[in-house]
Amino acid sequence: MTRSVKWILLAVTLAAATPSSGQARKLDAFLGEFQGGCTGSDEYGAFVASLGEWYTSSGSLQNPIVAPEEIKKAMGPLRAVDRGEYVSISVPLAGTFKGLPVSGLEFELGNENGIHTEAILFASKLSEVRRLLGRSVVASRKTLAKKFPNSVPSIDIVQEKGQVKILCILSD
Repeated sequence: MTRSVKWILLAVTLAAATPSSGQARKLDAFLGEFQGGCTGSDEYGAFVASLGEWYTSSGSLQNPIVAPEEIKKAMGPLRAVDRGEYVSISVPLAGTFKGLPVSGLEFELGNENGIHTEAILFASKLSEVRRLLGRSVVASRKTLAKKFPNSVPSIDIVQEKGQVKILCILSD
């Protein structure tokens, strides 16, 4: 089966599970302490790794995208765009993280290079996200420098094109 046929099958499968507004779930256990150093739970790590396996040129279509059932129920259809050097992946996600409404996740995963970004998208005002998570994000910058001594990772709360997010840049 070709990669594009698998993408279509995955989109159809996840579209059937598109969450309604009444299905928002607490995402704290899945996303872990993301704001404290770009690290989610083990399940989150496996999910991100499986996205890389599925979508990037260095990946294998033999392995499925993995996520806990409760998280799959909160997901909408994934969207991936190959941008040459990396794949941009958007994951609609209905839930809350640290009390804030979440609208999705975004990833940029490199095609056989070190490009790697992760973001949690919020359906909240920038000031509210900064008020609740800003101190953790600022404190985590030192943690990131120790965790990734051979690169220059960054984490910040930003607003891009009207979308508020915690953005982690973990590229080599």
